[in-house]
Amino acid sequence: MEEKRILITGITGQMSYFCAKIALKKGMKVVGTARYSTNLDDKLEDRRDIIDHENFTLENLSLEDQASIDSILSIYKPDYIINTAAMSHVGRSWEIPEHTMNVTGLGVLRLLESIRRHSPLSKMVQCSSSEMLGKYKDRVIDEETPLCARSPYSVAKIAGHLMIDVYRDSYNVKACSAIMFNYESIRRSKSFFTRKITTAMKDIVDSKNSKIKLGNLDFCRDWGHAGDYARAIFLMLEENEDCNDYVVATGKITTGREFIDIAFKYANERLGKEFFSFEKNIECNVDNYVRPNDVVYLRGCSLKIQEELGWSPTYDVEKIIKEMVDYDVFGDAV
Repeated sequence: MEEKRILITGITGQMSYFCAKIALKKGMKVVGTARYSTNLDDKLEDRRDIIDHENFTLENLSLEDQASIDSILSIYKPDYIINTAAMSHVGRSWEIPEHTMNVTGLGVLRLLESIRRHSPLSKMVQCSSSEMLGKYKDRVIDEETPLCARSPYSVAKIAGHLMIDVYRDSYNVKACSAIMFNYESIRRSKSFFTRKITTAMKDIVDSKNSKIKLGNLDFCRDWGHAGDYARAIFLMLEENEDCNDYVVATGKITTGREFIDIAFKYANERLGKEFFSFEKNIECNVDNYVRPNDVVYLRGCSLKIQEELGWSPTYDVEKIIKEMVDYDVFGDAV
């Protein structure tokens, strides 16, 4: 039997890493794409285990460039496509809104057009975001919750999400969306809240810093593990015959303050002393870190994917935080 070929965009991101790991374990031929940059090798250094695998091929591709997408799909005609590529930092989307729309929104349109014209047998999962549903302050979000934007990033994600539906209905493109709530791991970029906390804690231990400057900490997030959510994506690729969209979430919420409290408490236990404290090490509501229109509450209901595809999370938020503290603060291998 011929090996399946899978195209994973945005290979420098954390979700693409876990998806590539699963695909390689399944014996698939993996084509990972990244937008060319002079420091691309540095970005890939911590994922040599996938980059150096005999079944992995790295290609340059930009979601801003239709020609590069057409070229890759024409050459490889992949069985599966996972689109993780995006300008994915919500805060920075306020600074570069046009670029965010071009990559995160129009990039999905370009992929779908290329599938339609060059690789019509490909099946695609789009990594959609819970940020598309950021208006609700106390509502548990499922697949029927009306979309609503609170940032340039969420507008762009909604555009891509709706394009999946349009091309699926209009051209019978085999595409679906995983509406993923916040997922974390040691592969998360250090500019995001969770990893910013754990890497800054290492700086405090090393006496390089004493304060972590943050914005509002009273927001609530449904935090899961990127590896769990990658498993959901493969269930959607392999078991989702009708190309349904699914919410992928844990259903449990944690505030920013609670995240920090868990991280500090665990690190103090490992150090054997009260080294970290909120009062000593946290400065919140710093102007530079407060967003113009912040999302305060995101909680998902993943009952549909649990019942139809048999997915369930294996990590709770405490296990995620402890793994990140072990890796970033104490240098433990994971």
